[in-house]
Amino acid sequence: MASPGYGSGASKAIGNKVVHVPLRKDYTHDVEAMIKADPNAGAYYVCNPNNPTGTLIAERMDINTRARDLAFEQISKLTGTSAIPSVSNFFMMSVAGMTGVQVNKAMAAKQILIAGDRWPEWPRYVRVTVGTYEEMTRFNAALAQVVQEGPPATAPKATA
Repeated sequence: MASPGYGSGASKAIGNKVVHVPLRKDYTHDVEAMIKADPNAGAYYVCNPNNPTGTLIAERMDINTRARDLAFEQISKLTGTSAIPSVSNFFMMSVAGMTGVQVNKAMAAKQILIAGDRWPEWPRYVRVTVGTYEEMTRFNAALAQVVQEGPPATAPKATA
């Protein structure tokens, strides 16, 4: 992991080996040096943006922006959907006539997993993590189906 960087304490606490690799002179991760330091590491921890420096990795930012913009384009086209503007690798989205839990359930039925029940103060929003361009293409197709189908049916309540 980068040094300084965020998160080494948790890994050490559970007994993992942690190799610290100095940041580059521009304060960014030196991924090549991380791999060279331990070519057989079980994981390479890249905090992006890095904490505490706030630097980004340019390539990853471009990939994330392209995939996020693909989703935002779809959301803007679908009647009743909206998203809170974001510059990160996630965004908050709502679908008219559905709660976040309903959107979560409907998307999960289409093999798309999102967080739909974490913010009681925003019951109609879901948090979408931006994936690869291909994953966001699948997200867009599933979202179009969910909007067209509406809320998922609920099982009838048992009567006494």
